[in-house]
Amino acid sequence: MHAWLWSVAAVSAAACGDNSLAAGERLAPATDLSIVAHQDDDLVFMQPDVYDAVQRRTGVTTVYVTAGDGVHGIEAAEARRDGAMAAYSAITGEHDWACGWIRLGHSALEHCRLATAQISLVFLGYPDGGEDGAAPNSLLHLWEAKVATTPTIARRTSSYDQPELIRVLAEIIDITAPTTLRTLEIASTHGPDHSDHMMAGALAVLATAQSTRDPQLISYRGDNTSSEPANNDPALFERGAEILASYDACAQGCAPCGGACAIDQLDGERTGWLERRYPIGMRPTADGQLRLGDGCITATTAGGNAAIGDCAAAPTWRLDAHGTLRSSTDLCLRVIFTGEIVAASCGDAGAGGRFFLDDEGHLWSGVVPAPAADMALAHLYCVGAAGGRPRAGLCGANHAPQLQLSTTISMARGTRISMLAGGE
Repeated sequence: MHAWLWSVAAVSAAACGDNSLAAGERLAPATDLSIVAHQDDDLVFMQPDVYDAVQRRTGVTTVYVTAGDGVHGIEAAEARRDGAMAAYSAITGEHDWACGWIRLGHSALEHCRLATAQISLVFLGYPDGGEDGAAPNSLLHLWEAKVATTPTIARRTSSYDQPELIRVLAEIIDITAPTTLRTLEIASTHGPDHSDHMMAGALAVLATAQSTRDPQLISYRGDNTSSEPANNDPALFERGAEILASYDACAQGCAPCGGACAIDQLDGERTGWLERRYPIGMRPTADGQLRLGDGCITATTAGGNAAIGDCAAAPTWRLDAHGTLRSSTDLCLRVIFTGEIVAASCGDAGAGGRFFLDDEGHLWSGVVPAPAADMALAHLYCVGAAGGRPRAGLCGANHAPQLQLSTTISMARGTRISMLAGGE
C-alpha cells in the first residue's frame, strides 16, 4: 500500500470509538467544480474534461454526494474514497493527500486535499439509493418526502434533509467560486438514468440557484448513453481506462490499493460508458422572444402573472449570466413555489428568479419543487404552458417542454453568434 493510503487509514483508525477526527484543510477557490453521485462518475462520464481541468492546475474540486449502499458499511465507503484519491494521483503522479473533517452548514464533511495539484475531494456520505432509487433512505425518497432526514455513512455522522443538502452544496459553490460546474443528467429527458445521478444533477442546479456565484453548468448523461454511438476520442480511451483501473484497485480489490487493475478486469459496461461523452450545456447568456407553441411569453405588470400572447407584440427577453430573465420593458420573471410564473421588478428575486437554459431548449427553474408521489423520472421544474399561461412544472421523461428562443449567445474571445434554440 502506498504511503498516502497508509496515512488515510491511520486517520480513520484513530477515529474509531472516540470520534476524535483530524480537522481538514479549508476549501480553496477552484476554477472547476464537479458535483456527482458516486466516486467514479467523474472518471467515467466526464472524461477527458476532468483530466484536462486537473492538468491546468487552476483548481479542481469534486463533491461526491453518496458514499455507499448502506449495506456494506463504512469500510466499503472508505475503499471508494481511497479509490477516488488513487485515480487523481494517477492523473497527477502526486500522492501527498491530507484528509480531515470540515463543517459546512450543520454538517460534517470529509475533505481530502492534494494541495500540490490544487485538488479537493469532498465526501458528503449520503447513502446510495440504488439504480431506481428504491433504497429506503434514497435521495429520491427524500425528494418525495417519504423520508425527512437521513444519517450519513461516515466516521463523523451527520444527518441530511433536503434543505441542508442544497445549503451545503451552495456553500461549496460560494467558497470555490468555480468558472465551470460539471454535474450529471438533471432529469430523464433522454430516458432513465441512475436515480442518484439525476438527483445529484438536480441538487447541483438548485444549489447554484441558491448560491451567489454564476458558474457555467454542464450536465453529463450517464448510464443511458449505453445505447448511443461511441463518440469519445479513441486515443484517449486507454488513458481514461488506466485512471479507472487505479480507482478499481481500491474500490473493487482487483489489485493492491495504490496499484492498478489490469484493463481487461474492468467492468465492460463502465468501459463502454468511458467510450462515450454526452454533455449538455447551459447557455451563459441569451436573448430573444420566448416562444411556447404558437405564442410568446409576455409580462405587463409587476406582481401580475406572466402570459402567453401574440409574438408580434411580445417583448424580447435577456437571460444574463446570473440566470435572470429581464424583458425589454424592464420586468423580470420569477417562479414561485406553486409553479406560477409572475412578473416582478428586477432585483434579487432569490432562487425563483434564476433560470437555466440548456442546449436542447429546456428552461429550468431554480425553485425547489414541491414533493409529489412519484418523482422518479421528473424532479426539477422547467417552464412550459398550462391554462394559457407559462407555468413551471415537473419535467422529465414524460413531460419536457422546449422553448424556441432567437438567441444571441456570448462565445469565447468576445464573438457572438445568433441562432434558434429549442423547439420540437
